[in-house]
Amino acid sequence: MSETQDFFTVTIENELKKLNKERSPLTEQIITDALVQIQLLETDYKKLKTDLTESGKNQRVIYAMISNFQNRIDILNSVLEQIETIKELKTNTNEPKNTI
Repeated sequence: MSETQDFFTVTIENELKKLNKERSPLTEQIITDALVQIQLLETDYKKLKTDLTESGKNQRVIYAMISNFQNRIDILNSVLEQIETIKELKTNTNEPKNTI
């Protein structure tokens, strides 16, 4: 479990770094919303850690913890994809129109 937690933690940290590099006035709200969702999942994860200790390492709690990590990664990936779309739209609208 410790190795799995380390893997997910490193992956999430890397995705958060990517996300923070993309901050701009156009992306600020979407990033802020994602970070709020991530924080809620982090709070849930802390509760799951307590449940794991109290339950004697119940498999359902372990699966819930893994699912929590996966949800965080999914949120981060989704936001990064949305940011890419925003950047593409901005680039396309700023391109000069070649009409004859």
